[in-house]
Amino acid sequence: KILDIEILFPIAKKVEENIIKVSPETETICCDGGQDGLGHPAVYYSFDNQDKVVCGYCGKIYVKEKE
Repeated sequence: KILDIEILFPIAKKVEENIIKVSPETETICCDGGQDGLGHPAVYYSFDNQDKVVCGYCGKIYVKEKE
């Protein structure tokens, strides 16, 4: 069965909105969902020599930019 691109596009758009690029020097990030008090409790994540961190609450993806 061929999938309808109109069904897949909103999903791809949502994933793209959840990717946040940060400076390559960033070691720790704080995520609160970013919805002005309607998000989630603030949580801190460390990159620990990795290039990507995913928030356990909202699924936002923090990616270090390439140098």
